[in-house]
Amino acid sequence: MRRPVAYAAVIVVLLLALGLPFLRVTWGGTDARALPASAGPRVVTEALTRDFPGNVTAPIESLVRFSGPVAGSAARSAQLASYVSRLDGVAGVTGAQLTGLRGDTARIDLRYGPDPMSAAARRIVQDVRGIAPPAGARAYVGGQSAQLADELASLSATLPWMALVVAVATFVLLFLAFGSVVLPLKAIVMNVLSLSATFGVVVWIFQQGHLSGLLRFTPTGTIDPTMPILMLAIIFGLSMDYEV
Repeated sequence: MRRPVAYAAVIVVLLLALGLPFLRVTWGGTDARALPASAGPRVVTEALTRDFPGNVTAPIESLVRFSGPVAGSAARSAQLASYVSRLDGVAGVTGAQLTGLRGDTARIDLRYGPDPMSAAARRIVQDVRGIAPPAGARAYVGGQSAQLADELASLSATLPWMALVVAVATFVLLFLAFGSVVLPLKAIVMNVLSLSATFGVVVWIFQQGHLSGLLRFTPTGTIDPTMPILMLAIIFGLSMDYEV
């Protein structure tokens, strides 16, 4: 090939440019907007969101478990009422309501303003978890926003290790197969560039909404955090096959 350095430089610059949108990725889960606009579940969800604000379909849920039955115990009832009041005072919470009481367990639903998939909702979850439970009781926080917050925390802790294991395994296998140090390094670098470009295109199209009219989908402004795992495993493997 004539002028290999020039061609390589152009390709690297192009891949880096395609990967730039990934720097502005916003993580979020999948909701009713992934369905067609005429789908029944989406129509109902959008109507509830529009006409009944406060995320009535996706509340933050707090489950409190006492050491004994709440009903008939003035002390535990007072502790529960105080806890509900403190939850109601968390910034961003528009209402805290006791929605269930059975034996030693109480359920509290919290309404809030931000989108359940947003970073603001996850901050509310963090603040709610920071409220101390009643003495002798244990509190658990769940719901759509809490699930996404825990998922992102788990991925941020384990995904770098997954990438490291894949890179090291690739280097070792290629080194054993070809006895070269340069070839494994080149393969890893080129595959990282290819993955970056792929992630960037996904963000540009599906998060930012470019080509949404042509592809006929509703952009949500977020990317499902499980997508990079599949892309890393599948695309890296396929590109490595062709690299070899």
